[in-house]
Amino acid sequence: MELKDSALPMLASALVLLLLALFTGGLPFYAAFAALFIFIIWDFTNLLLATRSLDRELSLSSSLSRAELPPGASTSFTLHAAYHGRRSGIVLSLEPLLDDALDARPPVREVRLRKGEESTLSMSLIPRKPGDYRVGMVKLSVSSLLFAATRVRGEAKSIRVRLSLGEHLLRPNAALPGYRKTDAPVSMVDRRRGSDFFGVRLYTPGDSVRNIDWALTSRAGHLVVREFEADRALPAYFLVDVSARAFEESVAVASGLIDRELLEGEKIGLICFSRSEIVQHVRPGMGRQHMRRLSEVLSKLHAVDDSMSAGPFVSVSEIYGAGQVIGKEAGSDVLSPVIEETFKGYLANVREDGFIKAILAAAGDSKSPCEIRVITGLSMGLPSLMNGLRLARYYGHSALVILSGNEDGERAMELEYARKKLMASSIKVVSARGREMPEGRIGRGRSHIRG
Repeated sequence: MELKDSALPMLASALVLLLLALFTGGLPFYAAFAALFIFIIWDFTNLLLATRSLDRELSLSSSLSRAELPPGASTSFTLHAAYHGRRSGIVLSLEPLLDDALDARPPVREVRLRKGEESTLSMSLIPRKPGDYRVGMVKLSVSSLLFAATRVRGEAKSIRVRLSLGEHLLRPNAALPGYRKTDAPVSMVDRRRGSDFFGVRLYTPGDSVRNIDWALTSRAGHLVVREFEADRALPAYFLVDVSARAFEESVAVASGLIDRELLEGEKIGLICFSRSEIVQHVRPGMGRQHMRRLSEVLSKLHAVDDSMSAGPFVSVSEIYGAGQVIGKEAGSDVLSPVIEETFKGYLANVREDGFIKAILAAAGDSKSPCEIRVITGLSMGLPSLMNGLRLARYYGHSALVILSGNEDGERAMELEYARKKLMASSIKVVSARGREMPEGRIGRGRSHIRG
């Protein structure tokens, strides 16, 4: 409960009348103060009773045209309010509560209702980014002549905004070459024609007529089909940097590339990391449930600002180079404690570095070689990136680095320097923008990126 601006002059008048009555003893001042005080008490009581009766005197109903949609799409939100209050002088104001990431068209406006009135408010809600949103809650402001009160009412409804990964595979009538319409994951022995003969089995609906072995069919009396071991590229592991430096672009690039990879029916893994930790970890998999899991993770990601969580990260080669210089100038006796302290800091940073943790997690999941796609804005620093990629090579994995973020000014120079250093180490590297990005899918053994 709070005072309105109009209450201040009246309360000041009541105080003046009371002081005059006390000092002069005049009955008119006492009468005027009593009348004014009774009016204030009546107005306050009237608002208090109206506030307590909102549950039974106010009816709210809201609806959404659809509760799950992709980014950039819109949903229609309708709110109907009817106020059946019986107290005069009470004004009810309603304002829908929306998340900041939801754009409303037309903009949200306040609706005023008096007793016996009703109103309907309709708008289109457009989410700016993926995530979960709540709508339907309404801020109620009940006011009388002198006082006002605020409440929150309404039934919350959820809007789920999800990246549309693998939608081409989830459509019931999708007819894509090489895709088997089934809820079960695609095995290494696939119904797609590969290069190596695997065996024969009885025909099942959905098998290609081209795979029927007519000679065996004539002898067995049943349709018999040949199976081939499918030609497969290595499973792909996407390592996405979710630090605040280039969060939006990194997630957008990752979702687009994963969507392309899902078309091939290959195993996809995902690790989202910050400067100091692994934020999300989805082990490699395939199938519809795995697609939905990837979509959920990417849609709910938030930027992580942990730039102060770890110290500067130097590489082993940089430590060695610095040691050589110090050794020439001051001798090896002075060099030993310096190198020891430097290596302590180096090892501490390795243990706390999110990218190194992501590489180790990917290596732990995949016992066989896989293709690692690193999408980063270089929040971990170039030395950390280089050390992590060397670690990936040690485990037998191939790596591709996609640099994201604003490419203007000093940032452009930083990205260009990183690109040259990576290419000098025979690491494929492209930019998330510009001509380096291919129009087709990113290299899966047969396709290549121009770096």
